[in-house]
Amino acid sequence: MKKQDIILHSEEMDEMIVASPRYIVRWGETVIGLVLFILIIGCFLFKYPDTITCRVTVATQHPAVWIVSQATGRIKDLLCHDGEEVCPGKIIAVIDNSAKTKDVLYVEKELYKSMWGIKFELKNENLELGELQSSYADFVSSLSDYRQFLENNLYLQKINAGKEQQQVYVALIKNMQRQAFITHEQNLLSKNDFKSDEILYQKGLLAKTEYTKAKIEQLGNSLSAEQNKSSILNSQLQVTQIANDIIELKMQFRQDSLKVSNNLKAAYNKLQTDIRQWRNTYAIVCPIYGKLAFGKYWALNQNITAGDKVFSVIPTNSAQQVIAKATVNVVGAGKIHDGQIVNIKLDDYPYMEYGYLIGYVCRISQIPEDENYVATIGIKSPRVTSYHKHINTQGEHSGTAEILTDERSLGERIIAPIFYLFKHNF
Repeated sequence: MKKQDIILHSEEMDEMIVASPRYIVRWGETVIGLVLFILIIGCFLFKYPDTITCRVTVATQHPAVWIVSQATGRIKDLLCHDGEEVCPGKIIAVIDNSAKTKDVLYVEKELYKSMWGIKFELKNENLELGELQSSYADFVSSLSDYRQFLENNLYLQKINAGKEQQQVYVALIKNMQRQAFITHEQNLLSKNDFKSDEILYQKGLLAKTEYTKAKIEQLGNSLSAEQNKSSILNSQLQVTQIANDIIELKMQFRQDSLKVSNNLKAAYNKLQTDIRQWRNTYAIVCPIYGKLAFGKYWALNQNITAGDKVFSVIPTNSAQQVIAKATVNVVGAGKIHDGQIVNIKLDDYPYMEYGYLIGYVCRISQIPEDENYVATIGIKSPRVTSYHKHINTQGEHSGTAEILTDERSLGERIIAPIFYLFKHNF
């Protein structure tokens, strides 16, 4: 038999192989249609939210504070260590200057001991105060004048001496007044005797010599009485003069006391102002209570540039609320409202490993700044992530926030642009 004459399949066999059973086609079409129908229905039934992604900063309600240098130079003194608890006004470091830090701090401490530095304890050794030397010398000079004025006490001594002299004159006046009373009585008796003698003389019963003698005695008594009066007046005048002298001494004392006090106050204020200026320029001072954190500056003789962020202070109040501040672009910001869920992925903790923090929108600013709104986000569990891992949210952390806005179905998302095109083109 020839090769080309061999028939492999009959017509019936070819029909069976080529043609598919109709029930399979019908079931296939039904399943595919059902799947498509379910997918279409699902596109409209199942919804998921839009997300607005933005940068976020997570911090406590009172975030860490950076301390900025006001001068350029090397670190001369480092008075605190990393992690130390610090308080406001504490000097952390001092930038190189011509004053000795311990001498400046000694002067500052002594000035606060009493008002106007009156109890300032002067050291015998020379203090190296650099720019403060001139104002310190003026203060020491004014303080010495003030103390010398109080110690010498010349005006008070003169005033006390005047008061004692005044008391002596008052006692003398009282004694002279008693003498004047006695002299007055004697003078009255003398006048009565003289009148009797004068009558006897006129009647010729008394000799002229006796009459003359009685008259001289009477005139002497009168003169003595007048002299007592004059002495009393002179003593009273002395008392008045002493009182005027005391008033003048008191006025002079107040003037000189006010002068030395004002000089001391002016020198004190000038020194205080210079110390504050020294602090503002060369001292790096802690502004709040918290824990000190070193950054790129940690050792002596490191060079600092004015305006550099040198150290930071982290508030240590564990009860502080942790919040987040998100910078939201104006595009789409109208979809954000209070209460929306926010997923926060911190840069410090990769979210694939640690998960993310779950928060909610508290409020959003009413007015944008530089094309951005600021949204305040509350965090439900600031130290526990969605993977139930504990993280440290002390200080300040940056990351990415996904704000979950209104939910929409896939069908709405597909139809919306088509509807927009149809509305604006037809």
